[in-house]
Amino acid sequence: MQDINRVNRRELKFYIPKQQANLVSDYLKATLIEDEHSKNGSYTISSLYFDSLYDDDLNEKLDGIMFREKYRVRIYNFDIAFGKFEIKRKLNNSIEKYSMSLNRSEMKEILSENICKILETDPNTEYVSKKMQYKCYSPKSIVTYDRKAFYLPSKNIRVTLDLNLRNHGFETNLGKISNQGSNQLHQNDFQILELKFSGELPQFIERFLREFKLINTSISKYALSRIDNNTEIYGDEPLIPF
Repeated sequence: MQDINRVNRRELKFYIPKQQANLVSDYLKATLIEDEHSKNGSYTISSLYFDSLYDDDLNEKLDGIMFREKYRVRIYNFDIAFGKFEIKRKLNNSIEKYSMSLNRSEMKEILSENICKILETDPNTEYVSKKMQYKCYSPKSIVTYDRKAFYLPSKNIRVTLDLNLRNHGFETNLGKISNQGSNQLHQNDFQILELKFSGELPQFIERFLREFKLINTSISKYALSRIDNNTEIYGDEPLIPF
């Protein structure tokens, strides 16, 4: 496997009113470094999430379990030639993310739902393959959003503004979503800001949070998508606690 990456840091999430999104973006652009992968200021992320037969990962999130994992395949700008398999671990108040790059042939295996074959080739993900087979994991939902990303090397700071959060209903093939419609997942027209860092927050970041009156909130894009899918067929308006 190529480009193995492991990151461990704290993660805070905030809802941003849509009318404040441009102000927040301008502030971040003036104080941080814009991500070099952005084209015209942003890039599009699509994440395919896997879960067990009985949705263990979703239920652990909803139950507030402090030590948990989730698994996803991520692509950028709808390009299915390359991607990443990621293990995201919640470890009390910190987040550890393990990323494994996927080349063109490996992405073909993923699209053919042969993900366990790929995971068995890496000793760091071999246990995930066994767990997926034992607990009958399968693709459950694709979440897409447009990301504006900023960073500072000091304290490993990364701030992302995620806009136009949407899912693709019950479609779980990443190769088909670029030509299909999508469902907006915003609650009350809110966008999502994520703040990732190591150590203590710099004062100017704390000042930024105070000025925009941002309150740390438990947010799960995967859970938002699954709840939307489970209610839309009944025409319900779900009460989202995060």
